[in-house]
Amino acid sequence: MLAVVLVITGAFAGIWLHLELRRDAYLARAEACEQEASRTPLTLPEPRATARRIQVADRCRAPAERERAGYMLGGALTAMLAGSAVVFLTPLVVRRRWRLRPLTVASVAVERRAAELAAGMGLRRTVRLRLGRSDLADPFAYGRPGVHRVALTRGLLAAYRSDPAVFDAVMRHELAHLRHGDVAWTAVASSVWYVVGPMLAVPVVVAVTGTGLSLLPGYLWRVTVLAVVVHLVTVATLRTREHDADLRAAEGRWEGALRSALSHARDAGGRPWYRRGPLALHPSPARRLAVLDRPQTVASLSFVDALVAGFLATTTVALVVEIGWTATVGTAAQAGARLAGALAAGALLGPVIGLALIRQVLVCRVVGQSPVLAPAAVGVGLGVAVGQIVAVAGTGTGRLAGLEQPVWLLVSASFAIGATMVCGSAAALLAGYAGRTRHARAVWIPAVLVTTAVYTVALWIAGQAQLLADGAGMSWLLAWSVTGLAAPAVLLAGASATAAAVTALTGRGSDVLPAWLSVGPPAPDRTPASPGGLTALVVGLSAGSGGAVVLAANRALRGAATTEAAQVQRFYTAVWIAAVAAAAATMALSVRSASRGPALAAVAGPVAVGTVVCGLVTLNLVQGTMPSWDAIWTVSRLSVALGVALGLLVAAAALFGHEGGPRPVVVAGATTVLTLVVAALIAAFPGAIVPTILLTA
Repeated sequence: MLAVVLVITGAFAGIWLHLELRRDAYLARAEACEQEASRTPLTLPEPRATARRIQVADRCRAPAERERAGYMLGGALTAMLAGSAVVFLTPLVVRRRWRLRPLTVASVAVERRAAELAAGMGLRRTVRLRLGRSDLADPFAYGRPGVHRVALTRGLLAAYRSDPAVFDAVMRHELAHLRHGDVAWTAVASSVWYVVGPMLAVPVVVAVTGTGLSLLPGYLWRVTVLAVVVHLVTVATLRTREHDADLRAAEGRWEGALRSALSHARDAGGRPWYRRGPLALHPSPARRLAVLDRPQTVASLSFVDALVAGFLATTTVALVVEIGWTATVGTAAQAGARLAGALAAGALLGPVIGLALIRQVLVCRVVGQSPVLAPAAVGVGLGVAVGQIVAVAGTGTGRLAGLEQPVWLLVSASFAIGATMVCGSAAALLAGYAGRTRHARAVWIPAVLVTTAVYTVALWIAGQAQLLADGAGMSWLLAWSVTGLAAPAVLLAGASATAAAVTALTGRGSDVLPAWLSVGPPAPDRTPASPGGLTALVVGLSAGSGGAVVLAANRALRGAATTEAAQVQRFYTAVWIAAVAAAAATMALSVRSASRGPALAAVAGPVAVGTVVCGLVTLNLVQGTMPSWDAIWTVSRLSVALGVALGLLVAAAALFGHEGGPRPVVVAGATTVLTLVVAALIAAFPGAIVPTILLTA
């Protein structure tokens, strides 16, 4: 996430520089383009006339928008180059600061022992040892890509003879940093403010010295939030890597020696206030010992970590959309900017959240605990909302998050919460068959892929829904929900989640944990769980049956549709009822089991839609007509896509769910009742859900 922080910071500084230096010219160009579009003679009917005027204005603004994108890209590239320079310059600075020099000939045995430990930990490159000046308190690993070094203290060098076990344990800790690839990221994290500080100060200097202070208040509060996020990412990066290195170093017979070294390590008591407590970049010895006692304390995805991830993801969306939209304005590629932004955010959250969730679930199985997903879900949702407020979309517009009605921020937050619950429960399902796998990648690769797909679709749907609801109105949002929502990406994400759930449910479980998860013989799985596949099928069939009953009753009460508008309304009503059946199944399963229910809905949802569609086909056959395969595919495709969107929203109900809920029969009955009630309301008032623009298109 450090790389993302640097890119976002650079782009943020770039867009504000553009506002400070080119704002008047940009606004003048935009106003002229709007006037040109309004004067364009058109004979097209609405809403095509409005769409055509928007195209004319966009093409007119294209040069100004591309200049705006250039400022953002320039800032992002500058930050990336500065971060790369830090990686290569840090070893030189460290060497001069601590006067590091090679060991003497008398210490050849120390180098030989370090080489043996490095080989035992799987390091292929030669690790070079350096001795620091007398006031160097702690050893550390450093270097540049391809050249690894460990700086030793005089006390550690003496421990090679006085206490070899402690020497080995401390050396293993430093070598673990090299084994994990920590050196480059540690250098960036430790020096991040040397890059971020000057870049964020440039717009302030420009405003104070020339362009005026009118934009400065809006910039300063955003910078404050961004600075807090930068610090949180830095702290999380450095502390997590210390704990991971400790756990690696303590494997086998070295745990006791490492504990001895930590018990005699220097605490932070003598350090300045800004290097202690929450502001400390390095965990205290007491905290490191506590993690050795209970490793699961660092395996859980915390609220703060999830909030930071959500913040960075949504600012990534805004950055990519802004650059993509402005760079392609007036061209056919402009429509793909929002999907590209969602893909970028999904590619960030997939590895970050996906790996954290599967790790949390697996460790909980080791210690016999149920994973708690609610803090992470709420953190991601809040981070998405805050990131949208701070992001470039609202910069200089005078609107919060670029929205006329900021209440629509709840849409993106709700989708993010629901997506996190779905991803966490998918990780729980995948962990159920981990004991049968030989390699960790057989579990974490599917977890990352599913998480990436789910977050990509969730953020894309949320962005499109906000854009339409805030800019065009609810009628356009409802129309898009049963037309444009059924994009290939949505269907592909739904299919991938269903495939992963089916694989996990049909794969043979195991009563032991995987060998790659623990040292020594396979440990028993303390939390074996029933697959839940039968429950998902029963709930899906129940929800679908309820929807089919409402369709039949609606046909019997209203009779056959005699006009084209009535037929269109009846068609989209069926789509909504099928999607509502899938959403009802999702809500019921999520409330019944917070850790597994949302993922089981990936099976129950398609079953519910399929049952409604089968009921619709049967109803037509009874009346003597056979729908075409194209019509069946169309209603199925639209229903599944809308069911995915509604399912992501109602999956947030898992926040209030618990394990060991009602029996499957009770859940199925409640699902049927819920589907009957909501579907009956849709059938009774179709005009509230099927807008007029669909009937006249």
